[in-house]
Amino acid sequence: MSNNAQKLESLSLEERRKLLQRNEPPQPSKTCTKLEQRMYFLQDLHPRSNAYTLYPCFEIKGPLDIKQLKHSINQLVLRHPNLRCSFQKSGPHLRKVIHEQAHVNIQHHQPPKGPEQDLQINALLIKEIQKPFNLSKGPLLRVHLIQKDPNTHQLLIHIHHIISDGWSIHLMIKEISALYNQHPLAPLKQAQASNPKSNIEFWKSHLKNPAPPVTFPLQHNRPKQHHTQGAELIGQVPKQLRAKIQSWCDQKKVTPFLFYLLIFQTLLAKYTQKTDLILGHPIANRNNTQDLNCIGLFSNTVALRQQLNQDSRLDALLQDTKPLLFSALQAQSTPFDDIIQAINPQRNPNENPLFLIMFNFQNEPSYSLNLDKLQCQAIQAPIAHALVDLTLDIWDQEDTYRLQW
Repeated sequence: MSNNAQKLESLSLEERRKLLQRNEPPQPSKTCTKLEQRMYFLQDLHPRSNAYTLYPCFEIKGPLDIKQLKHSINQLVLRHPNLRCSFQKSGPHLRKVIHEQAHVNIQHHQPPKGPEQDLQINALLIKEIQKPFNLSKGPLLRVHLIQKDPNTHQLLIHIHHIISDGWSIHLMIKEISALYNQHPLAPLKQAQASNPKSNIEFWKSHLKNPAPPVTFPLQHNRPKQHHTQGAELIGQVPKQLRAKIQSWCDQKKVTPFLFYLLIFQTLLAKYTQKTDLILGHPIANRNNTQDLNCIGLFSNTVALRQQLNQDSRLDALLQDTKPLLFSALQAQSTPFDDIIQAINPQRNPNENPLFLIMFNFQNEPSYSLNLDKLQCQAIQAPIAHALVDLTLDIWDQEDTYRLQW
């Protein structure tokens, strides 16, 4: 055996991995979008926070083919470059490095059966979700499979927001299902990183002289340090009431989105005693056809401003709100940070400078894992985070509206 071979044989697995990394050819890199730059900055500002990650969970019942599931997820990683990337900063410049090969090692857990099993599973999920990502090292995707018994598993997909968004999660689940079921996927047309045309003049007018962010009184002083601990409350609109709301919207020729936005704004005005309201609203921001089938960070946030007259009737408020909402959504592609820089509101390092309350209306079906011969159901992760004081998510489902606070 040669000297070099003996030295290689004596290396640990970690030392061999580092040696291989040093010998890898340079990987292609790309300029980051403003959205990616903002997400990198936020994570760098709060390196231990999990607030900038997404973590859909599923329960799977039946004879799961674990080998096929692992293969499907790694095929997904090979298909989408953003699942194989990391981020490198050199001075003020941030680059996205696309790695030719990346393997996601699905971690398999088998907590012992017994009365404490569910508690152990929840503790495991919380522990894994709270683990921070190092954005300079990929993959920025982790997968955990927890076996409750031979025919019951829980699947956790933990992914950083810098390479994904809500739309991406829908797409990931859809493609994992297709790959597991061995259905062909159409060739992928890669989206090109872009910084869209700005509509900054609209936003300077729309958000001119903003009032301090509206929120509810706190029972204690606002923390000096930024934290994202939160909780969730789930509710539903009864079937009959949903039908009445839909009928009213049809009659007034407005969408349920506009109806709920106005009702929410009216309630906020009543309970906060404020009439100049700015709410954050996340949008998909996929304006090009090639963006629709790509996993990555495209979503943006728009600031919806409404000055309410509490003496106005609902019909009059609707007529005032419709053009404002239309104009704001037309200008949705302007990066949020560009808007902040342009209007330069008073800032507090512990909070968003424009809004502390967000509203989101989802009229797309919630993501659903569909694996052949298996029963799959989305489940709530036993942990929640909050980027602002209050967020209302409304999901338009078949016979109800699901409210998530």
